[in-house]
Amino acid sequence: MNRAARLSILAAYAAAAAWALAPAPPKPLVATIAPPPPIEAPKLKPEPEIDPDAPPPNMGAPTPRPRADRASTLVPGIGERYDLPSGVKVSFEPEDMWAYVNLKFPEIPPVEYDHPFDGKATIYYATDEIWNPCGKTRKDYPDGDLAGCAWPHDGQCTIIIAPLKILRKYGLTPRIVLRHELGHCNGWGQDHAGAR
Repeated sequence: MNRAARLSILAAYAAAAAWALAPAPPKPLVATIAPPPPIEAPKLKPEPEIDPDAPPPNMGAPTPRPRADRASTLVPGIGERYDLPSGVKVSFEPEDMWAYVNLKFPEIPPVEYDHPFDGKATIYYATDEIWNPCGKTRKDYPDGDLAGCAWPHDGQCTIIIAPLKILRKYGLTPRIVLRHELGHCNGWGQDHAGAR
């Protein structure tokens, strides 16, 4: 290889190195960069405080689940009542999504039952354990507490949701339990087949 060939190869290597090792463009001055917008924490609704000595609110009793061994009214320990109009969708907030992805057990109904309920749903947020209002016993759930129950009747559905202290013990939120119970209103069986 002659001297001219060596010089041309050396020049090609030098050009490639100069291109590969070119300095990065200068960063703009700190004063010209706008600060990121502030991040606001999600606002949680505080759990309503209910005076245990106050008489229960006049909210009327829902139609009970038909059982021969149960009284015909549903009054003990029920706090607030909400009537959910037909077709309302339960949307998850960030805290619900966080709780859902961290659950150790499947809680959401299968897709075919995970849709808005077509009738009127009456929701009761309990102030105490919901064994009696739901017509269940601790023998039915030896591994834990009852987070909610639902029963459809006459094109409507009655839902009872346990207090936050019980839901938090299992990593649940009221919206997760409401979505679960609406699945039962839509015909999902008590065996929880296909839960996700």
